[in-house]
Amino acid sequence: MSFWEKAGKAALSAGKAIGEEAVRQGKEIKELKEKCESRSDRELERVLQNDGFFGASDKEKNMAGAELKRRGYSPDEIRRLRK
Repeated sequence: MSFWEKAGKAALSAGKAIGEEAVRQGKEIKELKEKCESRSDRELERVLQNDGFFGASDKEKNMAGAELKRRGYSPDEIRRLRK
């Protein structure tokens, strides 16, 4: 097998792995968004304030903040909730 064949196979393999990871992350974000849409404002506020070891991930906090913004919260109100 020539160098270029090996390089092509390696590039194809890397591209496939990157694509699969992008799909996985897209599904995760969609699930988080749906989860946030079904929560009350108070529950979303708690997500933003949860900083414990087993607390919400940064992605979950960002999605909670985005949902509160969609519901009419100002950026300043969301920033205050995060502290």
